[in-house]
Amino acid sequence: MKKIKNGLINFSGSIPLLIGCDLARLDEFTLSLLTNDEVIDVNQDPLGVHGAPILKTVRDLWRQKDVAETDDKHTVTVNPHGAVMLRIY
Repeated sequence: MKKIKNGLINFSGSIPLLIGCDLARLDEFTLSLLTNDEVIDVNQDPLGVHGAPILKTVRDLWRQKDVAETDDKHTVTVNPHGAVMLRIY
């Protein structure tokens, strides 16, 4: 089921990862992005229940490493046409 709240789209339940390209021609970098377990695990609770995050560690999911520890906030600069995906736990 799709829910829209505050301009964000939330899909409840399991959603397959759809890829619109020739899988046989993926380069190593693209394959690593598509198979990054930490990114795939975001919002994939088997019961569809969202957890309450505890602000402690900030992890960069693209680089697969912890980048900061905080109890308040974390600021990131994103380059034009860039992307950042963080997990706070």
